[in-house]
Amino acid sequence: MKKQTKFVSLSTRIIIGLVGVIAFAIFTSGYLSYHKAHQLFLKDALSSMENELQQARSMFRQEINTFEEDVVLLSDSLPVGGIMRSRQWEGYPSQENTVESVWKSRLEMIFTTILKTRLEYLQVRFIGADHNGREIVRVDRTKNGIEVVAPDQFQEKGSRDYFLKTKSLGKNKIYISRIDLNRENGTIVVPYQPMLRVATPIYNAETDEFFGIIIINVGVEALFKRVFKRSKLHFYEVANDQGFYLLHENPKRTYGFEFDQENKLQNDHPQMQDFLSASYGENYVQRFSIYDDQASNKRKEILIASKFKLSDQDGSKTLIINLISDENIILVQSKELANTIVIVNMVVMLLLLLFVLVAVRKGLKPLVFLSESTKAISKGIFPEAPLEIRRNDEIGEVTASFNDMIVNLKSSTISIDVLNKEIEERKNAEKTIEEIARMPRETPSPILRVSSKGVLMFANEASEGILKEWGCKVGDDVPQEYKRFFRLALEKDEIQEVEVSIGDRDYEATLAPQKEYGYVNLYTNDVSSRVVVQNNLKESLKELEDFKVALDAHAIVAITDVKGKITYANDKFSEISQYPHEELIGKDHRILNSGYHSKEFMKDLWMTIELGA
Repeated sequence: MKKQTKFVSLSTRIIIGLVGVIAFAIFTSGYLSYHKAHQLFLKDALSSMENELQQARSMFRQEINTFEEDVVLLSDSLPVGGIMRSRQWEGYPSQENTVESVWKSRLEMIFTTILKTRLEYLQVRFIGADHNGREIVRVDRTKNGIEVVAPDQFQEKGSRDYFLKTKSLGKNKIYISRIDLNRENGTIVVPYQPMLRVATPIYNAETDEFFGIIIINVGVEALFKRVFKRSKLHFYEVANDQGFYLLHENPKRTYGFEFDQENKLQNDHPQMQDFLSASYGENYVQRFSIYDDQASNKRKEILIASKFKLSDQDGSKTLIINLISDENIILVQSKELANTIVIVNMVVMLLLLLFVLVAVRKGLKPLVFLSESTKAISKGIFPEAPLEIRRNDEIGEVTASFNDMIVNLKSSTISIDVLNKEIEERKNAEKTIEEIARMPRETPSPILRVSSKGVLMFANEASEGILKEWGCKVGDDVPQEYKRFFRLALEKDEIQEVEVSIGDRDYEATLAPQKEYGYVNLYTNDVSSRVVVQNNLKESLKELEDFKVALDAHAIVAITDVKGKITYANDKFSEISQYPHEELIGKDHRILNSGYHSKEFMKDLWMTIELGA
């Protein structure tokens, strides 16, 4: 048995170890300095964030107070009382010289003025108790400006939650709704209008009977932008008492309760679950750390949370307001200090590295031969004999392992060739599948796929014109007027043939429902050219009709069959012959014979006409 030689480490290990010890000492001192500065800067940043959050909360509270003051001011306005008195005296109070329509006009002017003043107000209404809560006066902010809504467009709101809850309040009480998306006639308005409603009941001063409500619809989007401003250092999240987002960096994650989506604050930040369920006061704030990976305990962001009650009368209408900041952004100053420490350490390490490189250069020379051999093997050239580098240190061990690796590689070459062949066959199969999958995309006719919810799932290149007219892309909703075609096809689960006009093009469309997969394939054929030909034919027929009218107006026209019987005579013919139409039809032209020509002449004439000569 061959005796093993004693392992001797490289001399350079001593040098490298020395460099490691020095480096550890330098970086340890730097880290401790940085960590201390980090804690100081973090404490100051957290204090600033809490102050920022309190300022935003105070501003939000002032806005809510303003809404309450405005709705009370409107309820106490003279036109509101005038309308009540007019209704009580059937349109014309005996003690006033003003009819109800005049009071309504005055109230419309007041509503219009407050909408011009408060840009976040989207709608102001006076809703009566009669006729199932029918609106009495309504002024809207639309894309065209501020508009007074006509009475024929008034709606009945008596069954709506905000009307019933405001009605249940006593005098001088104020109702504040939850924040949700605005609806008209029971349908969510698109584009979405996040809404907060502030209302107060109206009672008849003489009879104490409930008469109606004054309600202001506040646009939450503009309100949030003004109060919860995003900056380079932080951003806000706002959620309702159930955790559904009302304000988020990704707008698609907001108002999930309207669409049965579980986009909740507690799902993104599980550590806030106890905070949501606890009954903390409005002035209570709590700090949370958001981690990239909970297991690694590596903090990514800092979150400061607080609760905000929209209404003192209803504690369930509570908002969760979070102020979030990236810790790396907050600690810019500590990072600058860390960068300085790192630079100093790098200079020291570079000097040590130069020294180490000079010291170990001789020890690395034998490895050059190993490197060259490795490059040859990477090109498929194996050494004919094992490498012979006799050393009793780490390089000697590497050489022995290298020789063993060469033996294993040679034995694996055949297996690799087989594997490469299998890979090539799989690539060919994938290429064939890809070519088949491209067929819908390369088809010259437009092909689209729409989900059961009206979302465009696929469109080939030929569909570009249709998508441009629809103003959408893959992933968007198709226009509302086309959704019914796809919904009807899925409901019937039958292929539908329809003709549609999209922009200036006409299409024959085939809707092929795939009910089990929840989508409809739309295959279209552009028939615009055929429609043009049909329109041209209609125009030609009209020109012929016009020509006939012109001919009848200026010429004597009569049409006979092959036997000489008159089948048609125009008005001019009837006028000249002095025979009415009913007497001419079915007769021959002998009815007009003056007797000047002989019977033989007339016989020859008709024979010539019959022969077509």
